[in-house]
Amino acid sequence: MQSTTLYSAGAIVTVAIRFTNQRGTEFRPAIVVSAVGFNQNSADVVLIPVSSKVENLRYGDTPINGWQQAGLLRPSKAKAVIQTVDKRMIRKHLGSLNPDDLDGLQQSMKTILGI
Repeated sequence: MQSTTLYSAGAIVTVAIRFTNQRGTEFRPAIVVSAVGFNQNSADVVLIPVSSKVENLRYGDTPINGWQQAGLLRPSKAKAVIQTVDKRMIRKHLGSLNPDDLDGLQQSMKTILGI
């Protein structure tokens, strides 16, 4: 059964995120980056995982300056990793990025993807 919850770009949710080595998953915050139109017509959403390991900013990582207002528990960054997950895997909606943080994330995605 497809989820009826509609997520917008910038929504922060908790979801099972695959490790990049594909050897497991863990529930962690992630940011929805797919457009509403995609989310309405797909069983999946496109996400960027969130990490609280802010001391190691790698190429394409984006600091989340408004982390408290976004519903996160500690200073955080959006990782330079893009994943798709089935919407049914989303456990909870935590909050949303502020417009400046969302714009920064979108700019980082353009850099990562070369668009």
